[in-house]
Amino acid sequence: VQNPWLVDADLLVTPPAGAGPMSVVVDLESHHVRAGNGSDWSGRGGHVEIGPERIVVRDFQSASAMGKIALAAVYERAGRNQGNLDAKVDATGIALDTISSTYHGKVSAHVAVTRKAARWDGDVQIDGTGISIDPKTAMMDAHAKIALHGDKLAVTADAASLGLGSMKLALDLDPPDRVEDPS
Repeated sequence: VQNPWLVDADLLVTPPAGAGPMSVVVDLESHHVRAGNGSDWSGRGGHVEIGPERIVVRDFQSASAMGKIALAAVYERAGRNQGNLDAKVDATGIALDTISSTYHGKVSAHVAVTRKAARWDGDVQIDGTGISIDPKTAMMDAHAKIALHGDKLAVTADAASLGLGSMKLALDLDPPDRVEDPS
């Protein structure tokens, strides 16, 4: 079974000569994406710079009847700050049936992460309402916050369902120095 996607984008591409040595700049004037499930996403604006030392993405936004997404990031590819990352993703009211027709509910998320000198720092907040991954099961609302700052990792979550009750979770952890490699 195929779920073809349609991508229609108006781009202004500045090749290396105009963007600087070994750099490419892409300005996204507008875009329209029809996902495999038939949902239409569109937006205006967005800027990508790909250079020898860094990749920058800013001002990217897309919206549909299924929700909104915004993205900004800077990744240091080389030089004194090689490996550093600063990224933000905001997703608002994303309808889960865009993933599968058996999923129901909406999810919003805010992710802000940085990686400097091989150390991660960040906050993630996820809120879901009317969530069900099977139409035969009860729906629930869920909320989670994850915060990694220095040598502390805090996780809080709660979920509630009219048919199942509710639960809460709170963890304060001491993560390993390299949180991406817990072994």
